[in-house]
Amino acid sequence: MDAPTQPRRFSARDGFTLIEVMLALSILAFGLLALAAAQLYAMDGRASGRHTTKAAALAITQMDELQRRRWTDVVDTGGAWLTQVQSETVQDGAAVQNEQTYNVSWRITNDVAGETRWVDVRITWDEPKRAGRSYTLSSIRFNRENL
Repeated sequence: MDAPTQPRRFSARDGFTLIEVMLALSILAFGLLALAAAQLYAMDGRASGRHTTKAAALAITQMDELQRRRWTDVVDTGGAWLTQVQSETVQDGAAVQNEQTYNVSWRITNDVAGETRWVDVRITWDEPKRAGRSYTLSSIRFNRENL
C-alpha cells in the first residue's frame, strides 16, 4: 500500500518569472500585429478584386454591344481607340459618392475587307496604390449578314 500523498507546497520559486511573462507577451503582440497587417492587406486585395471584376463586366458588356450591331453600323476606327467614361457610385448615408471611374475604350480594325474585323475593348482605371490598371478583351467579328 502506498503512503498517502502529501499536498504539494508552493514556494516562492514556483510560477513564471517576470522575464518569461514579458517574453510571452512580446511574442503575442508580434503575432497580433502580423495578423492586423494581414487583415489590411486582405482588405486592399478585396477592393482591387472588386474593381477588376467590374472592369471585366464592363468589357463584356461593351463587346456584346459591338457584336450585336449590324455589320454596317460597326465601322473601322482606323486603329484609333474610341473612349467613354463610366463611374461606379456608392451610397454613403444620404450622399452618393464616386467610388471608381473606368475608361471604356474600343477599336475596330478590318482584317479581311468585307469578311472579318478585329474588335478590341480595353478598360482602364487607377487605384490608390496601383495606377494604370487595365483589362483587355479581343474578338473577331464575322460578316454574317453578307453586307
